[in-house]
Amino acid sequence: DRQVKTLTALASQQPGKAYESTYHSNDIIATIEALLEQFERVKAQLDQDEFDTKALYEKKQLGLTNEIKFSEKDKAEKEALSAEKTESKDAKQADKDQETKDKNSDKA
Repeated sequence: DRQVKTLTALASQQPGKAYESTYHSNDIIATIEALLEQFERVKAQLDQDEFDTKALYEKKQLGLTNEIKFSEKDKAEKEALSAEKTESKDAKQADKDQETKDKNSDKA
């Protein structure tokens, strides 16, 4: 309020009219100091909000990165196991086919 009144009083001077020789420097300095304090409070709050947001983002990103890494590792392990089982199955099928062939040739 006081800042607005001071600024309004300073701005309300009409052009061409002689300026009263009253001392307003203290009012101007007080207004500027009050604005500086307000700016510093707002800036500190914005900086803290930015820090909190960035920390939350980095935490979430790390979690997702770890999840991807473990999923890929799990997938690779499952693919290796599947390949091993397929190879074992193919080998057993080949043995069975060979035994069936030998059995049929013995009957003939």
